[in-house]
Amino acid sequence: MDERALAAALLDQSEKTLCAALPSLLRGLRNLRREPREGGFATDGRTFWYDPAEVCRLWRESPAEGTRVLLHSLLHCLLLHPYETAFRDRKLWDLACDVCVEALADDWRPGGAASAGDEYRRTLLAPLKARVKHLSAENLYYAFRDDPSLADLPASAFARDGHGDWLFGGRAHFAAGESNEMTAATESIYQIASDRTGDTERTGKRTDNDVVNSAAESDEEAWKKITAQTLADMGASSRYGATGGLDTVILGAAVREKGNYERFLRRFLAVAETPEPSDEAFDYIFYTYGLKLYGNMPIIEPLESTENPRLRRLFIAIDTSGSVRGETVRAFVEKTCGILRTSGFYSGNTLVTVYQCDTEIRDVAEIRTPDDLERYAENVTLRGFGGTDFRPVFDAVDEACRDLRRGEMNGLLYFTDGDGEYPAKAPAYRTVFLLSDACFDRQKLPAWAIGVPLDRAEFAEGAV
Repeated sequence: MDERALAAALLDQSEKTLCAALPSLLRGLRNLRREPREGGFATDGRTFWYDPAEVCRLWRESPAEGTRVLLHSLLHCLLLHPYETAFRDRKLWDLACDVCVEALADDWRPGGAASAGDEYRRTLLAPLKARVKHLSAENLYYAFRDDPSLADLPASAFARDGHGDWLFGGRAHFAAGESNEMTAATESIYQIASDRTGDTERTGKRTDNDVVNSAAESDEEAWKKITAQTLADMGASSRYGATGGLDTVILGAAVREKGNYERFLRRFLAVAETPEPSDEAFDYIFYTYGLKLYGNMPIIEPLESTENPRLRRLFIAIDTSGSVRGETVRAFVEKTCGILRTSGFYSGNTLVTVYQCDTEIRDVAEIRTPDDLERYAENVTLRGFGGTDFRPVFDAVDEACRDLRRGEMNGLLYFTDGDGEYPAKAPAYRTVFLLSDACFDRQKLPAWAIGVPLDRAEFAEGAV
């Protein structure tokens, strides 16, 4: 048997090993066609490329090492890593993705895929696990960005495949140091697409860049369905947790839709009646018909009031516990203040109260004008960084809104990762928990609470 045929047979055996440990993986494995290519291992979401000589070498050392490489690339696809384009620091993103999938594989420890370096990696991961609740690639990326010392890891301990074929901004991302062979198959089409970007707008014709993006979107949607089906097979649709040994919380977060924060905030602001004519609700046809038919006597008159969004009494709480800190919190403040300041919702009796809280309220700011918002966003100093207890903020809001009339209060927005002590009973006002950690299990929220997972990449400049 020649080397290529032997490598293909060995990978077939790796597939059987993984499916024996967790049959739910079969759907994803079958979606990745395998093709030989010199230069190591890589995937773009469609194809798993492997170097036959490298496969044979790994299997000679340990069959588990060869199986682990296949699992590593499969997890990248199930978690949609090749399709993420929001993170600007690609070196940090590559590291975060590799750490994520190796941590998942190590926690699972499937038979036949244990690696000789697992113990070493556990030692490296210990400080991260103490700081980051869920080691998703997104959470790791922001942890690395906020505290560069956490990213001081030997990348070679976690990297098993190349990321040069991953999509980034409509073209492939070529990681520094990767061999030309690993990216040669895709470099030409992406270069053409890059050179011709904008042709569609000028000529209305479909360009190579459109083809690349369209194919990537189609592949991403296919993987979203496969991941969702894999989760369903594991029983994760009814309850997240460790099923079949594989942590499904991070898998579930990968396919969970995230809300657009600006759109949500504008919808959240209460609708209040104001005493002014409503142009939108006024029917000019009946009005002019009455004037014509009865001689200056309209059938209907303009409504005396209209419903317009008005910012009256809004409470914002910011979780400044040890697990929610850094530039993400500051970006949330800047984003929120920017939306409120430019929304046109301000009126003469507007009052926005901002709390910073960990186990107790650390800071209170009262904001009455758009200019106050701008000053607060520019000069905010974060305080806290202890544990998390939501109850002090609810006690303060209960006291503050005790004398408010119905319709005067917009509600409470609580920016947090979701882990903390909740009030025992529902408040008398609208409350939404804006979840900074997409991996947070919303089933842990009280029945009365609304949880909205946020896309942290949407936040202010520098957040990605």
